[in-house]
Amino acid sequence: MSRVVSRTVPGGACVVNKDDFLKSFNDVDKVSVSSLADAKSKFDQVIAILSKSQEDWNKRRTQLQIIRSIVINCEDVIGRDQLLGQLVRLADCLDLSVKDLRSQILREAAITCSFLFEKYGNDVHQIAERCLPTAFSQLAVSTKVMATSGATLTLFLVQYVQTKQIFTCLTTYSTSKDKNQRRQLCVLLEIVIEHWNDKLKKSILPQIMELIKSAISDADPETRAAGRKAFNKLDAIHSEEADKLFASVDANKQKMLRASDAASSSTSVNSERGSAPFRSKLSAGSVGGMRNVPNISSKFLAQRSASAIDTKQVTRMTTSVSRTPNTRPMTTRTLSKVDTSPGGSKFARPTVGTLGPRTTSNLRARGSVPTSQPGSRNGSPPRRPSTTGTLPMEMQRVKSNLGSSSFVSSLTPDQAESLQKAMNTAKESLGQPSRTEDDEFLLPKRKPKTPQKSAVDISRVEAVIRACVSTSANEKRDGIKMLSIIVSEPNLSQIELKNIGQVLNRLLGEATNPVVLESVASFVKAHHSRLSEWLKLGLGKMFAKKGSEMMPIMKKHIVTTINAILSSFDPALQLKATCELMCDPIHLLSPKARVALLEYLTDLLEKHMERGSPFNTKEVKATILKMFSWMSDQRNMQQIVPHGEKVLCGLFALNAADFSALFNDFNPDYREWAYRILQAHGHNQHAPAPESPSPVRDQQVRANISNTAAQIEDFVVARNFELSAEKSPTSRGMLTSGFKRTDAEPLRPLESDMNTQRMDDISINESFDRLKVRILETTGFYAAFKVDFQE
Repeated sequence: MSRVVSRTVPGGACVVNKDDFLKSFNDVDKVSVSSLADAKSKFDQVIAILSKSQEDWNKRRTQLQIIRSIVINCEDVIGRDQLLGQLVRLADCLDLSVKDLRSQILREAAITCSFLFEKYGNDVHQIAERCLPTAFSQLAVSTKVMATSGATLTLFLVQYVQTKQIFTCLTTYSTSKDKNQRRQLCVLLEIVIEHWNDKLKKSILPQIMELIKSAISDADPETRAAGRKAFNKLDAIHSEEADKLFASVDANKQKMLRASDAASSSTSVNSERGSAPFRSKLSAGSVGGMRNVPNISSKFLAQRSASAIDTKQVTRMTTSVSRTPNTRPMTTRTLSKVDTSPGGSKFARPTVGTLGPRTTSNLRARGSVPTSQPGSRNGSPPRRPSTTGTLPMEMQRVKSNLGSSSFVSSLTPDQAESLQKAMNTAKESLGQPSRTEDDEFLLPKRKPKTPQKSAVDISRVEAVIRACVSTSANEKRDGIKMLSIIVSEPNLSQIELKNIGQVLNRLLGEATNPVVLESVASFVKAHHSRLSEWLKLGLGKMFAKKGSEMMPIMKKHIVTTINAILSSFDPALQLKATCELMCDPIHLLSPKARVALLEYLTDLLEKHMERGSPFNTKEVKATILKMFSWMSDQRNMQQIVPHGEKVLCGLFALNAADFSALFNDFNPDYREWAYRILQAHGHNQHAPAPESPSPVRDQQVRANISNTAAQIEDFVVARNFELSAEKSPTSRGMLTSGFKRTDAEPLRPLESDMNTQRMDDISINESFDRLKVRILETTGFYAAFKVDFQE
């Protein structure tokens, strides 16, 4: 096998690359397979040998070659599907071979796996997902053959096996401690961007952008260079995402990426200098056009780095000069003289000596026309006289910009002025200052299609967050001050809101700082609609802070911040977040923090939620059970019980129907406890006030009682007649014909109730007494209208 220096791992010999693998794919002995059973037996033998790490290494290497030979020669015999079913069985033994400490086994296993990935792609994704972590682990090995074999294996794997599991595994190496693994990740990101299908890339592009952003900020310079290459690849294929990534980094990184763009374009500049296609663009495809094109001399190219040249801008400048009409065509002798400068540009370069005295005198005469003459073609403001006396002002200005006397001497004043205007236009279009000594205006200016921010720069937010978590007291104090300004900005992204929320939670866990509390209040007021995920953790920090704070002044600041949260967020969302925090087994609250939570819940129920709001949910049910467990704790009962009773009264006052439905599912002990609390506190407070007695109502009640008593007396009289009629049959006809009971129909239920006992044993007087007392007790006026029926 040839030894070729790999581009991914610097070094000398004893390294392999992708070409070595491709040459070795088919470099195996032929193995014949007659049937599926024969192939299965051979694969069983391969698995048996490769699974033993102590087996002779020559045998293991031979078995790895047999795998490739079977795939090459026997796929038509046993079928593709059957062969894939057998290959998947090799995942474990191939992974063990890639882990091998002997470089020959590792290299052969990497070649075999790469061969399978190239041939079958996603069909062998099980093998790829198994071998990828092992291949990455070999990158940190100091042996070059092993490291480059693992690196080359990852190239084949990522290019031909395109699954989300593979990409997820790749993302884990962005924080690896080994710089070789981080560098290789950038190389693989280029492959993902270039070769993976768009449907799969669409879902992982944000992660790719984050990985590239991390790479260009890496501590290793080679990893940063690889990250810039990945950014250029992203820019070439997904320009919109590249613009978003460009806008999300700080100014220094943006300048580095712009220089990287220019450096990559300088390769094309250096390759196009002196090439026919580039000349044809400038000359518009004709020799006549070439006559009017001035030479970009070697001095102009030498005084600027290749990375500071924008090919499109140079093309626009030179073509604008080529369109300027020339009063006298150049001679064939002039055209034949070509610049052979080290820069390699082969533009026709006319010289003063080749034009003759008449031509040079015409140039001088035309250039020396005073600007004050009416016939002057120069429309610019009056200029000071030339200090040299040999070159006009237009040429001096171009000379100061381009630094080439031979180039300037070949231009007419009109051409020099046109060239100067073109250069000024280029500067203005790029938004750069007009000073001539600044070469940065030639760097390509990247303009994102959609502005990401208008008020706050991302780098500023990141710097403030870093300062807030700094170990330096002064830097941390300044960061907190700046944070109080940034938190209220309306254009913060979701990622920045998340980072700021995490920083505020961290600061709330430290000593109480009024500036931090004010920042939390401003943060909530400005972004409460996007902080639903932060609310739970933020409330936990505030309750813990309120429970642990001893100073009254600081407690006032904490209460003010909590009130800002209460008034900003949706009450239903606050109730849900509070219930989840209360039942969360991870965030354990101290007794004083529990008191703060119950006080917050009471204020939320009584002051911020509308009457009749539903709350019969599993979260509220779990919260009430948790609260009962807190109230049952003998150690903290005195602190928590009063606040828990207030919460129960608040729930009852909010929605009595949901409260009753909720407590129907509780055990009888809790129901009885809750009803006792309501009777002692909540029922008297929240039940409607009794109506005051009035004379009119008393008269109505008295009249109703009198009517009822009269009906009862009539019933008793009628009943006595019926009983006497039963005893004397002769009077039965008189009773039926002479007495008509018109008002007995409404009292039929009473009659049926009284007939439950035997007819002969009924005591009319006792029944009447009992019925009268029952009626009076029901109306509530038994004490006022008690009648002694014994008289």
